[in-house]
Amino acid sequence: MACVLLGGKVEEEPRRVRDVVLVFVHLYRRRRLRVGDCAGGRGGGRGGDGVGHGVIEPASAPALAVAEATAESDMTVSLSPEERLNVLRHIKPLHPDGIIYKAWSKALLETENVILRQLGFTLYWIPDSHPHKFILYFLRVLDLDRSVTLAQRAWNYCNDSTRIDLCVRYEAEIVACAAIYAALETAADGTADANAALCLSRDGGRGPWWEAFVGVGRDGDVSLALNAILAVGDMMREENRIANFAFVKSVVPGGAFNDPGGRVWMAAD
Repeated sequence: MACVLLGGKVEEEPRRVRDVVLVFVHLYRRRRLRVGDCAGGRGGGRGGDGVGHGVIEPASAPALAVAEATAESDMTVSLSPEERLNVLRHIKPLHPDGIIYKAWSKALLETENVILRQLGFTLYWIPDSHPHKFILYFLRVLDLDRSVTLAQRAWNYCNDSTRIDLCVRYEAEIVACAAIYAALETAADGTADANAALCLSRDGGRGPWWEAFVGVGRDGDVSLALNAILAVGDMMREENRIANFAFVKSVVPGGAFNDPGGRVWMAAD
């Protein structure tokens, strides 16, 4: 919520705190009631490994049981999907003077202040471009844009890069090259284009292909960004899958204001 609020201010498209809170509360209620879950919450999410986004394999039985236990209330279990939609459709927006709305707005403003302090209240240095902007252009230059599968994999790895702090550590071009290289290394289609690009990247005589995009001497940065992206799937695969099935309690000391079982959680019905 805080990032959306700050992003609107930076891009001269500000939104009221109330508008941001109401949208996120609506999304929160959808997940609280498990509206839109595929097969009872066992699909329709995103993985963290850059492969097959949009489809999730079932998690282990114990992990899934814990996730479902924290997600479902008596109301969620007893209502059919159509009845859950009706509840969501007719529930009134939070009143601005209510206790629950004040809890959401307080958490939003406190988090916004934390982000601003961490950034030193200077936002002008944040790049105005992101890695996705370069993915398709780079693939076209490499003559790899004909492989839809390869392009999708590179895009997925680029999505994974946003889960960590690469955007403030490296230029967008570095992250885009790392995402493309990850897609090439894990390419399952075995196309001639992918194989040719891999041969080019390992050919010391002609130099790695990413030098055309980021310049000479940036091999170390590309390697570090690549390893960081690949590590996202290794470290967070199970946690991401559980989070896609249901809400889990915050690991922050003291918990979050909207943790399952709390006052806000129970009032979300």
